[in-house]
This record gives sequence, structure tokens and C-alpha cells, in this order.
Amino acid sequence: MGKKNVLLGDLLVEQKLITPEQLKQALKHQQETGKLLGRALIDLKFIDEKTLIKVLHEKLDVPYVSLRNYKADPEVIKLVPEEFARAHKVLPLFRVNRKLTAAMVNPMDVVAIDALSQMVKMQIEPVICDEKDIEEAIDQYYSGAGSLQDMAKDISVEEAEQEQPNEYVLRREAEEGPVVKLVNLILSQAVKEGA
Repeated sequence: MGKKNVLLGDLLVEQKLITPEQLKQALKHQQETGKLLGRALIDLKFIDEKTLIKVLHEKLDVPYVSLRNYKADPEVIKLVPEEFARAHKVLPLFRVNRKLTAAMVNPMDVVAIDALSQMVKMQIEPVICDEKDIEEAIDQYYSGAGSLQDMAKDISVEEAEQEQPNEYVLRREAEEGPVVKLVNLILSQAVKEGA
């Protein structure tokens, strides 16, 4: 990890996007917080995320993907445990033969890439993405946040479509309605997450 962080830092200094002193401060911040070097540089406001992504994309020839406009293959999501995805900020996207393409906040993290490769027994092709996007995508694919959002939309649509309900309709909806389904989904997720 340190070797790759020095490479990233050296690249940014070489591009005159940060000074050597800023790199030292960011490395110290990284050690204190355990964050990735890129995140440390952003936290310290030495560089913004878009500039960092642009440098990684252009100088290291790492493709960029916007996860907001991309749908990952649910079958490859199952190959990577949620804890690993969150810890390394990585999301498997798709597989072609024995090569897995994975979105990463830090595509230079060889430790994460090697661990992922051993886990899925495939070669890893990293692509870069925004940190916020990957966190939201991990929430969506692993925690069922997408299911909750879909259920909430269903509730709104059903409420808008309803006319004056009679007693039978009210009783049936109380037993089978989307609110009950939503509560059941929330409770099952809480149990799953150990709450």
C-alpha cells in the first residue's frame, strides 16, 4: 500500500498539483486516520476529487465509470462479501471469461486488487469511480437500500391510485399492504445487520 501511495503522491507532485510538503502532510494524515492517500489529500483540501480522478484516468490509463449510470451484474456482486467491498471501496461490475471488472476509489491499491483476485479466482481489471458513488452503489447492491426505495415508491403510487376504500379493502390492505411489507423488509434487514 505504501509503495502505491508514494507512486500516487509522486505523480501528483510531478504534475505540480500538490507540493512535496503537502504530500508529507497528507501521508501523516493518512497514517493518523487510516484513510487512503487520495482521500487524505481531499480532506486536507490539497486537491479535489474530480482532479484526482482525472489524473488517475489520464496518466495511469485507468478507465472512469459513473456508477449512477451503470448497472452491475448481480451475479458478480455475490462473489464479493459486503465487508470486503466496504473496506476496500470496491464494487464488482461484470465478468468476461476469467476477467472481473471492478469499480474502485483507489485503482492503485494492489493489496485490494490482489486480495480480490484471490477471492474470485480471476484477473481484476480496475476502473475508477467517485467515492460517494461507490458508497451509494454498495448500499444499493448489498444492503437492500434499493429495495426500500422501490417499496417507498410503490407506497406513493398505490396511495395516489386509491379511491375511497371500503371496509373490506381497508382490512385487506392492513394485512397485505405495502406499508406492512415495508416494515417487514426493514425488520428483516435489521435482523440481517444484527441490530
